[in-house]
Amino acid sequence: MSSWLVPTLGYVFAMGALGITSKLALRGLEWPQLILWGAGGYVVAAAILAARGSGVELGSGTLWAALSGVCLIVASVLLFVALERGDASMVVPIGSMYPAVTVLLAAVFLAEAVSTVRLVGLGLVLAGVVLLAR
Repeated sequence: MSSWLVPTLGYVFAMGALGITSKLALRGLEWPQLILWGAGGYVVAAAILAARGSGVELGSGTLWAALSGVCLIVASVLLFVALERGDASMVVPIGSMYPAVTVLLAAVFLAEAVSTVRLVGLGLVLAGVVLLAR
């Protein structure tokens, strides 16, 4: 089994659960509270990493790391706002179209090939989202 598969499947499960746990939290909280709880989780994770000897390094990837953080925050805020306003069963599947953006940006910035198989896969994802959103 590839070394990336298990963490990827964990990511899929965690992201799928996030839509439900967030929607349940929004029954009693507003979306800014979810951001604060998420930040608390990051503080705990950062403390664990620091205790294990990891530190912040400045290097060629620093700007990209900062932009990744911005993307994560913006995505979280927008997800929580959307979940506050809509059904999780609609918001999460439509939000799951982000791989199309990843494929496009990977082709532009990383020179990754966009094969016919990937395009067909994206088409199937889009078709699935359309079906789920009905």
